Amino acid sequence: MPLNKPYILKALCIAPEYHLAANVTKELPTIAADRTKSEYLDSLAEISAFQFFQSIPGIQKTEIPAHSTYPVEVWQLIPDRILLPEDQEFLKRDHARISAIAEKLIWLGQSWLSSAILDQKLPVHTWEDVLEAIGQYDYSFDFLGIVYHPAQLIFEPCPPESDQGPDCWSVYPPRWDICLTKTRTFNGGYIVDESSSRYHFKVEVWAGRPFSRSLQTGMILQDPLGSAPAGDRSTCSGPDMKAS
Repeated sequence: MPLNKPYILKALCIAPEYHLAANVTKELPTIAADRTKSEYLDSLAEISAFQFFQSIPGIQKTEIPAHSTYPVEVWQLIPDRILLPEDQEFLKRDHARISAIAEKLIWLGQSWLSSAILDQKLPVHTWEDVLEAIGQYDYSFDFLGIVYHPAQLIFEPCPPESDQGPDCWSVYPPRWDICLTKTRTFNGGYIVDESSSRYHFKVEVWAGRPFSRSLQTGMILQDPLGSAPAGDRSTCSGPDMKAS
């Protein structure tokens, strides 16, 4: 890459404006954390009625670090909301810009294709690698999203296969999740397609390799596949959103 050429063009960093964005802060009912799946969907149906009546979107604009000079703007799903039909179409129209950013991120970091149906994560080096891999599973997606996870320092059990004692301090570098999101219809709008959830794919782009240090032996244990922290339940709807 020529030294005078920007890593990500500034035009790509600026998200398009959305005509429903001003309504995102309107109040909506909340969903209790201890609801069953059936109760959760019943509550979500009630929330969706408010969204339609007041034109409250299920997405919001967020800034993520992916450029040395200015932040990159992306639209992300909001926890406990549906996508209005307008939201879905808007995200599809933003696909070319997000895929161009995703291509740059995959080139930059240590990138792995992740899905529950894979025996292990697959290394990918280009966006074409990603499309070729998901094509083998006949997987299609409705839109792309990018979620940023900052670095973490966590006290947790050492990997059982390491034989380095029970406790470790683990360092997880920053990563970007590029989410290949599939949706299904729900109450006139859309939600993440949970019926195909085990087939969801995402690309994890790591800004380094996770490692742990054993408290008992002092040994440093390096993770070759860039595993997420134990118990990590972050989804492609944003780091704080519960699984749909």
